Amino acid sequence: LITDDFELASWKAPDTEHYLVSGAVALPVDMIDGKKLKNGELVITGYTQDRSKVVRVKMNYPKALAPSVEKKEITDPHIGNVWGSSLARISLVSSDGAPLKGSYRFRLTVLP
Repeated sequence: LITDDFELASWKAPDTEHYLVSGAVALPVDMIDGKKLKNGELVITGYTQDRSKVVRVKMNYPKALAPSVEKKEITDPHIGNVWGSSLARISLVSSDGAPLKGSYRFRLTVLP
């Protein structure tokens, strides 16, 4: 469980939570195992460090946040040897006028 508690003096821009992950990211518009993901969940599919096994992790996030994913190519061979040729940057963004005080909770679950 990841918790982000916040209290702001004023609202200037939407809240944005970023996560950088290795692997493919499926959003609520995508299908996993023949089922459409629900709003508030995404699935990251990657590999173990030795690349011998596929691993899938579900992230539950607040439904008030809108998800998007951006692929980031890795050009540094030292980093690429560990992380692969690219990373996925997950952005979860609040709507305009989000509360000044609150908490976002993100639950990660390894799928079978």
